[in-house]
Amino acid sequence: MVLSRLAERLTCLVTQQTGGGDRERAILRYGSEMAMLTFGELMLIVLAAWAWDCIPTTLAACLAMAALRSVAGGIHCTSAGRCTVVTVLVFVALGKVGSLWTAAPGTTAVVALGAGFLSGLAVVFRAPLENPAKPLGSPAHKRLLRRLSLFMVFLITVTGLTVALRPGSGNLAFALALGESWAALMITGAGKAVIGLADRTLQYRPWPFRTASPDPPAGVERR
Repeated sequence: MVLSRLAERLTCLVTQQTGGGDRERAILRYGSEMAMLTFGELMLIVLAAWAWDCIPTTLAACLAMAALRSVAGGIHCTSAGRCTVVTVLVFVALGKVGSLWTAAPGTTAVVALGAGFLSGLAVVFRAPLENPAKPLGSPAHKRLLRRLSLFMVFLITVTGLTVALRPGSGNLAFALALGESWAALMITGAGKAVIGLADRTLQYRPWPFRTASPDPPAGVERR
C-alpha cells in the first residue's frame, strides 16, 4: 500500500534524526500512517463533494456524524482502505441528498426532531459501542460516554432546528439530520449488517487494500 511505504520512509527519516528504539519507531509509523489516511480521506470527501456540487451539505453531514461518533463509537470495516471507500461514498451520498432537499422549514424541523429522537433511542440502548481493539474500561466511563452521546444528540438536534428555521438553510439542517442518523445507525445491529455487507463486497473487488488495518503498537489505541 502506498501509504504504508510513505509512512515507513517518514519513520526512517525521523528516527535517523532523533534516534529512538523499536517501540518509538513503531508508534511513529502507525501514527503517521493513520494521519495520512485521515487526511487523504478528508481530501477525497471534499473533492468528490466538489465534483457533485454539494460541499456545504457534505461537510454538515460529516460534522454531525463525527461529533456523535467520537463519543458513541461505531462499527468499522476490517480494512482502513475499505473504511475510506465506504466513508467517502456515504458522506457524498448524504451530502448530495441533503443538497436536493427543498421542503418547507416546518417540515425540515420535524425531520430534525425525528432524527434526534431516533438517534437518542439508539444512544440510550446501544451507546457506547465497545470495540474489542479499544476496550472502554470501567462502567463509570461507559456511563460518561453515554451521557456525552445524549448531549451530542441534543446539541446536533438543537443546531438542526435552529438552522432549519433560517430561510434558505433547510438543506443544511437536513444534512445534519442525515449525518446524525448515520452515526446512530452505526451503533446498532442494522448498522453492523450494512457495514459487514459493504466490507465483504469490497473484499471481492480488485481494490488494492489490505485485509486488515495496521495493528497499533502495544499500549497505543487503534483509530
